[in-house]
Amino acid sequence: MKHSELQQRLLDYTKLLGRQRIEIPELSGDDEDPFVIFSRPRTPEDMDKLGKYEDSARFNVEVIALLGENEDGTPALLKSDLVELMSGGANDLIKRIADQMFFHKPPKVADLKN
Repeated sequence: MKHSELQQRLLDYTKLLGRQRIEIPELSGDDEDPFVIFSRPRTPEDMDKLGKYEDSARFNVEVIALLGENEDGTPALLKSDLVELMSGGANDLIKRIADQMFFHKPPKVADLKN
């Protein structure tokens, strides 16, 4: 499928951003290393998928399910986990993780090319 020049440049920029590392100390074990997940940059297609959720709790879990990855690139959260997470008491932590993923401020392009 052929993309417009703007769309292609945006897709190229998204690839250039890479993944964001997110430390979650609340989920760390007894060792001193924090629990870490990664967030890939969101795409226009992701925004289309996320735009249908009016419930903020569902939106937050969907952000993590869509963008969250383990170090090896596998999904950090499975769709089957959604219902259980939404009914649990970790809503504040889920919101904080989702906010870090969704509102991630990307580095400047000059910094990415160096």
